[in-house]
Amino acid sequence: MANKSDTFWYKAIISFSLLFFLQIFAPFFKGGLFLGHDSQLHLIYLKHFEKTFKAGQIPVRIIDWFNPGYNQPLFNFYQPGVNYLYLIPRFLGVPPAQSVEVTVLALWLLSAVLMFAFTRRHFGTLGGILAAYFYLIAPYHILDIFVRSALPEFTALAFAPGIFWALKSYSDTQKGPYLTLLAFFVAATTISHPPTLIMFSPFIVGYLLYLLYQQKSFSLLWPTLLSISVGFGLISFFILPAFFEQKYVQTIYMRSGYYDFHNHFVCLPQLFIPRWEHGTSQIGCADKISFQLGIVHWLVVLMAATILIARFNVKGKVFKKTAVIDIESLKPDHYLLITICLGSIFLYLYMTLPVSLPIWENLPYIAYIQYPWRFLAPTIFLSSFLSGGVILIFKANPYRYLAFVILILSAAVAYNNYLKPIAYAQREEINFGNEILHESITGIKNLYPEPGYMPKWTQILPAETDTPENEVRVATQEAKVNSSKLSAARKEYEITVEKPTVARFYTHYFPGWQVKVDDKTQNPLIDNIYGYMDIELAPGEHQVTLSFKNTPIRSLANILSLNFLLVSLALAFLFGTKTLTGKPKSITQSSKNSLNGRI
Repeated sequence: MANKSDTFWYKAIISFSLLFFLQIFAPFFKGGLFLGHDSQLHLIYLKHFEKTFKAGQIPVRIIDWFNPGYNQPLFNFYQPGVNYLYLIPRFLGVPPAQSVEVTVLALWLLSAVLMFAFTRRHFGTLGGILAAYFYLIAPYHILDIFVRSALPEFTALAFAPGIFWALKSYSDTQKGPYLTLLAFFVAATTISHPPTLIMFSPFIVGYLLYLLYQQKSFSLLWPTLLSISVGFGLISFFILPAFFEQKYVQTIYMRSGYYDFHNHFVCLPQLFIPRWEHGTSQIGCADKISFQLGIVHWLVVLMAATILIARFNVKGKVFKKTAVIDIESLKPDHYLLITICLGSIFLYLYMTLPVSLPIWENLPYIAYIQYPWRFLAPTIFLSSFLSGGVILIFKANPYRYLAFVILILSAAVAYNNYLKPIAYAQREEINFGNEILHESITGIKNLYPEPGYMPKWTQILPAETDTPENEVRVATQEAKVNSSKLSAARKEYEITVEKPTVARFYTHYFPGWQVKVDDKTQNPLIDNIYGYMDIELAPGEHQVTLSFKNTPIRSLANILSLNFLLVSLALAFLFGTKTLTGKPKSITQSSKNSLNGRI
């Protein structure tokens, strides 16, 4: 039983460490909205996603642009997770710019909470806090928000630790609600940023095998595989159309030109050099952006590697036990887990380097990850997790407390200067989602829809001066557009025609668009370089309606998502506190030590 002095210092250190988590709040209180490389693009997406959602298109698939005639089926393919989350503060009445900040802060803190919950089940409370802070403050995590403004990937990194927490929690307790949570976190990570789930997949497999070995039973396997499958089923409304309808968009642009992975490998020294720049990724070693793992994260990796070397040192035990450390205090399961983590880190770092080119050129779909340096995402997760484990080698109090404080202070000092956005847009400067706020960020004056998500029938976009405000143009002066009512998924017109004419509707054709002239369905002509819909109109008064409907695959996908929602809830009741063989399943002793102890 711990004495009062030990209890006091334990509580004091935890309270002291929690103050460091407030560090990320500082950039949000300096006035204005933080800006990075993709911030303006996401402001456009967020605004028009919300506008389309409120107009009744649920789930959101197609959006308009801030310029007329540049619509595209963006969210039929592009991960919409963060956009749905952004709607929460918006429906609560929070202004747009502040809603962005609230969403980002909430996700950032969620990443730490889930990391803590996961690590604590293995390494105790102190280890959980340390891992949570390391994950929160990791350079690549900061890079994602304040330099790249990669909101989808940033969102996925918030949910990813929940996958492992749910896996470990179900393994320890065999309680069904954790399977429901596992399905949710798989779905949330994937719909936020599919490449992140793909990158984490090798460690998910390795970690599941570790849990099976730890339990000495395969009873864990089928419920977890079922739960993961249900997680994908939850987002059928997104992944099925994205897969089966990708033939209708120009996916070549997603993996060519600047997005060609050949242009974005990391040079080995870049993983170590602690420099910080706000530029972009370039070919070779001329990048003006940081691809470091982080000097303190490297220290943790080195400590973990040293632990394994000392553990398997057959010549003696000189490194295993001293007045300060005790390598042998770690349990066999800990050594195995550290080995799996270090092996995964090596694999992920290997994937960032040019030597992994054969894998990139031969593995299906990996080209859609686009940037090899994105594998730093699972690397910061694993190195942060290891930080919670390495302090266990220090003998309890005061050495473990001291190691904890030194590591958390080192990370705070080493990475604090990175918590600075490229620029801020003051409130009076923000025309939310419409125009470039700071030209210095991207060096361009105009933004256009991403070509990779444009319909295949669109060969080129018209000039901005060639797009009528009401998105329709007739071929003769003897016709007049009397009125129009426009939204992303429904466009209504009243047109008077005196002589037969062709009306060009500046809406890019994509399967699902239905055209009705006076309530009669008419097939549009789309044989123009813009992929716009041309409609022949006879003399008279006409009501023309363009409405975006679900294709059979979209309808099926929507129904499947609803059904899988029910299945995910049922998991909590189908799998109780017993294994599939009906025998009670107890929490492992190592988990008891972590859950009940204060290490």
